Amino acid sequence: MKNYLLTLSLVASLLIGCATWQDSAGKTLATTAQTVDSAMKGWALYAVRVNPPVTEQIKVRSAYGQYTNSFDVALKAYNLAVLTTNQNVWQASSSVLTASQTALLSLLASLTNH
Repeated sequence: MKNYLLTLSLVASLLIGCATWQDSAGKTLATTAQTVDSAMKGWALYAVRVNPPVTEQIKVRSAYGQYTNSFDVALKAYNLAVLTTNQNVWQASSSVLTASQTALLSLLASLTNH
């Protein structure tokens, strides 16, 4: 009985640790998507009102493309990490995701704050 309780508590602690990591990573994905979606809606309104130069529109399209690629990779890495319990692939892809989000948001801010 003692071994059973020890095993049960060990399994429970591992599951709680995984759930915490999964919750944090899931929130990162959701928050990133919501933040970028809001920023791109703002850009769309700005683009309709101001009609920025084509060069600026191309820069935004390129940065958004890089962001969507990194988001797709991060989402796949998250799913893989959940299945394999190996967080290394998630950690690497989440860093790239954060960098691409930051680059896109910085670009939008620089183009809309004239």
